[in-house]
This record gives sequence, C-alpha cells and structure tokens, in this order.
Amino acid sequence: MLISDVWTGLEGVPSPSDTQALDARWEQWESAAGSCGDERLNDLASQYRTHDATRALFESVFGNSPFLSHCLLSDVEFAARLVAEGPDKATAAILADARDMEKLGNDTRRTLMTRLRKAKSNLAFAVALADITSVWNVMTTTRALSDFAAATLHASCGLLLREERDKGKLNVTDQSDPNVGSGLIVLGMGKLGAGELNYSSDVDLILLFDEETSPVADGWPQPLFSRLARNLVTVMAKRTEDGYVFRTDLRLRPDPNSTPPAVSTRAAETYYRTVGQTWE
Repeated sequence: MLISDVWTGLEGVPSPSDTQALDARWEQWESAAGSCGDERLNDLASQYRTHDATRALFESVFGNSPFLSHCLLSDVEFAARLVAEGPDKATAAILADARDMEKLGNDTRRTLMTRLRKAKSNLAFAVALADITSVWNVMTTTRALSDFAAATLHASCGLLLREERDKGKLNVTDQSDPNVGSGLIVLGMGKLGAGELNYSSDVDLILLFDEETSPVADGWPQPLFSRLARNLVTVMAKRTEDGYVFRTDLRLRPDPNSTPPAVSTRAAETYYRTVGQTWE
C-alpha cells in the first residue's frame, strides 16, 4: 500500500516555504531508500514524488522543517510505514516497543540511550505529521508525547535498577521488570502529570523511594536511589549524536536546594506536613 486513506483528501497542508531545498531532499530520500536494501521500498520511493498526496506530505516537511526532514531521512523504512499505515498504528508500535525495552535484559546503558533517541525521532515525525495535517487534534498529539515520555522513563528506570542488581546492590523481585517491587516512585508533574506534553516540554519529575519496602541488599537506600536519579537524567537528557529524549528536571522535589535528587517517602511526607508551600 502506497498511502493510508487518512492522508488523502487533506486540505490545508502547509505549502513549502523553502522551495530550493525540495530537490536536494527528494534526492536524499531516494538515495536513502535505495541504500536500505529493500527493493520494494526503493520502488515506492520513486512513486512518492509523482503521487499527489505523498508529494504534498513530503514537500510540506522538506520545504518547511529541517528537523522533521532529518527525522524522515534518518529512518526511511519507518517513514514509508507511517505513510502506508497512518499515525495511529505507527505510534502504537513505537510505544509498545519503548515499553518493552527494559525487558530485553541485555541492553547496555549506551545501547538503550541510542534506541530511545531513535524512537523519539520517529515518534516526533509521526506526531508532527499527524498534527500539521490535522489528522490528530491537540489532545491526541499531547497524549502521544506524554505516553512516550512515560514509556521511556519506565524503560530507563528498569535498566538502571537492573544495573544496581548486577552490582549486588539491589535484590530485584521481578527479573523481567526490575521496576516491580523496587520501592522507586517516579511522579510526573506539570504537563507530564496532566498528559499534556508539547514538543518543547521538559519532563518535570519528583523521584521518591519507600525505604520500608525497597529491597536494597545492604544499608540505607538513599545513596542507591540518588545515584539512580542522576543516571536517569543522563539517560533521558544527555545530548548525543542521536539527540536527546526529553530534558529532565528534578527541581520540583521537596526543598531542592538542600535535598538529594531522590527523596524518601517519609522525608517527603514530613516536609509537606510541616513546611510545604501552598502550591506544593
């Protein structure tokens, strides 16, 4: 299938503002499709430029957004799948894959960071295309971004907890998903908490741990969870050659200038009962 019905008959698709970039990016698209080793995709790639609906979609991207053009060209197989299947199915597959990443068990931190950033690139392209064509409304758009943030946080925490297990610092109760029974609480605040992330949103988090249930192997769990919190910011927010997932802010925790990046539930409860401000 060349193109999903959801993209056909659309009105108001933004016209390209940078027409000089079109030919170069069409050539980059055809070159990338030709080098991916998929003969069917190579055949389809040449049709996109002559088909009215696909030409309008691609030229809207190529002629207006260098970032989305990069996303499209960096994974031509996903772009073709998105055009053929529509955004609902394509984003559902991204979310399912992100949720399952921590269950693979053999990812290194560097590998996971790469996979998450490539998934974010595809997700950003799919969401933006559905948004600018009005296939999705604003709430569907923000929900997709928020669901992806939640999935990537779950995967990242799973890997970091597994690292602590492998070092003998944590007795994980569920080997397939270290998040289960870990005592770690990742509380989404602001737009993430409301399911309303936009394209430029930070992810605001409060990281808590339950000292009574956390299965630390030895000693007080504070050092372990503070280390995990700092590593989580690195996994999510560090800029690499593949970009970043989400900027991650932990400063909404209780008294951030004097508390560690992860706070025990008992300390948080004491803070909110005694000195917490009205907005908190």
